[in-house]
Amino acid sequence: MAAASEEEDLHPLLVSAVKAEYLRTFVLSNLQARAAAAGSSSSLGAVLKAAVGGDADVSAFLAGSLSHRGLLARMFGDRLLVDRALSIIWGQSRWDNSDSRWVGCVDALGTADEEPIAVALVGCGAFGSVHARRILACPGLRITWLVDPSRSSAETLAAQPFWEQPPAITTELPEALADSRVGAVIVVSPPSTHYAVAAAALAAGKAVLCEKPLTLDLKEGQALSELTEAPGAPTFVLGYPRRFGIDDHKIRSSILSTLGRPLFYRDVWGVVKGHASEEIHRLNGGGGLLYENSHTLDSYNWTLGTPTEVFAVAEKFKADPTGTHAQDTYLLVIYYEGGDKVVFSSSWAAPGIGARPWQSYGRRIRPVMDIVGPQGFLHYPVEDPEFQDSYLIFAGTAEDYVEKERFPVRNDHESGVYREQFHFQECIRGRQTPLCTARDGVMVLAVIAAAHKSALSGLPEPVVLEQPREGAKKRPREEQVVPEQPREEAKKTSLQ
Repeated sequence: MAAASEEEDLHPLLVSAVKAEYLRTFVLSNLQARAAAAGSSSSLGAVLKAAVGGDADVSAFLAGSLSHRGLLARMFGDRLLVDRALSIIWGQSRWDNSDSRWVGCVDALGTADEEPIAVALVGCGAFGSVHARRILACPGLRITWLVDPSRSSAETLAAQPFWEQPPAITTELPEALADSRVGAVIVVSPPSTHYAVAAAALAAGKAVLCEKPLTLDLKEGQALSELTEAPGAPTFVLGYPRRFGIDDHKIRSSILSTLGRPLFYRDVWGVVKGHASEEIHRLNGGGGLLYENSHTLDSYNWTLGTPTEVFAVAEKFKADPTGTHAQDTYLLVIYYEGGDKVVFSSSWAAPGIGARPWQSYGRRIRPVMDIVGPQGFLHYPVEDPEFQDSYLIFAGTAEDYVEKERFPVRNDHESGVYREQFHFQECIRGRQTPLCTARDGVMVLAVIAAAHKSALSGLPEPVVLEQPREGAKKRPREEQVVPEQPREEAKKTSLQ
């Protein structure tokens, strides 16, 4: 990615991500010092290990072989970007090492961050554990309740060695919501429960961070979106952590600075077994488009704007009952109101379900991606004898393409979980505005609904998006990727 220019504004999501990692490194340094002072008998060592999560760069920073700024530059791949983001952050607040706290870190009402926000974590499975570990380095949040209908799942998570203060356990959500000290709820339960859990939390006046997908179907998603947009509704953030990773921002920046619009975006994924959850493979569960590819569809929408039409073909290759009951192979053509087109293909038709047959997010999982614009194109993967995953960008016209740059694939999705947690607490305290909302989740559900309908009809289907009701809270204004030069409205193309 080209170094950020002085004239180009940093996207608020990037500033939030850099600020989150800036704070996390100080928190981990402080935790390391406390663990060393407490000795080997202390549980703080386990807390530190869980919070670091095996990140080699963070471990190098804690060992003293990598500077603070050098760590951030490695994470985000652009030292100038980091420096500019830090200048914005330092204008708001600073970390005081002597007192292990933020100086000048106040919310919209002028209240200092003296106490972390108490959180009820709903869902204690594998991804609930990821949230629990990542939140250890977020001093603004503290999990005080673990909620799961399976008491054994909650007890297993509560028994992990990384808790300084083990949370309370319950199988009943109302018990946790009745605790007046709880200010927020993180929803990582099965998607079939998202609406009920989030609606109950919002009704109880609790802020909500809900993991993707928003809900199982479009109608339910629209109903939840209306609840979040009602005047006076608590903070609601939808969890799409790829928005806080560097890869999507580099792709978006390349479109802005080099490729131009309208563009043709081809994204082909390899054949995998699919997620281990049987719910994902049921006919009424949304199928792989909802579970496996929701992140990717949100990335297209965030980058390109509002989708208008989808043409889809689908097939089912796995045999029942050991495989999937839903369609397992899709090809989508998504049209956007600015004239852009995305061709997306994915398949989870490899025999069985569960563990992926190859490394996650490697070249065999995402075999090819091309983004072609009027001023250049981006290609993945780069031919590299050392098998280093990289994007390659060419600039110019079709008559004269010149290699401009290449940048490595970061795949920092798990770091994105921590960054979205930090963004969530910043939104609760009034310092940031939610940059991934329920309406973004509805847009993904609308694309999926149109794709399922098109696969049955054999015709392109419109993406049906309801407008917010009068009086609803307005979504934040966000910089959009737009064509550099005015042009006539693109003619809609349908595959008849």
